[in-house]
Amino acid sequence: MKNYSGHFTCSWNGTLDPNPEYFFHAFSVTSNSTMFCEGIEKHFTDGNELPYYTVTCYDDQICHYSEDPIIYAELHIIAKNIYEKHNMSFTLRNIIKPDPPQNLHILKENRDLSLRWDYPKSWCNAHLFYPLIFNVRVERQSRNQEEIYPIMEKRHLSVDYSDVRKFCVQARDMYHVNSYWSNWSCSK
Repeated sequence: MKNYSGHFTCSWNGTLDPNPEYFFHAFSVTSNSTMFCEGIEKHFTDGNELPYYTVTCYDDQICHYSEDPIIYAELHIIAKNIYEKHNMSFTLRNIIKPDPPQNLHILKENRDLSLRWDYPKSWCNAHLFYPLIFNVRVERQSRNQEEIYPIMEKRHLSVDYSDVRKFCVQARDMYHVNSYWSNWSCSK
């Protein structure tokens, strides 16, 4: 999952049985509702005779929660008189990678430049509950060097305007230390 848009994909390896039956169910504990899941898809990997399967599920209420949503997923497998049930619960916060920040602008203010950016549009707009932190990289022309400003909560930075070529920003969920950093987004 890349962001808080409410969809996620689960995958699992197939069995030796050529015709197993799979049933997948996902439930949002936070909203007390069953989630819509697409049909299960079968995939093959080069050199591997066993397929793997994926299913994508959606939760339209994700941005309306005031707490981290808990998802409960259940997989039922029926193959040659064998029945297996696998389940797990997780929070979406544990698996997210935001899209890169957007609308990067360089504004000249007196002897400084103000570097500004916005949250990605795909990120839940409940920023009080789902805030991001940012790393900023400023590239300078004459010195052919980079300056790094790590772990910022603000969406702007003032720097000395001499010879700034461009700047880049990446984002990560503020509250989950092990979450993924987005790809870099750079000004033009």
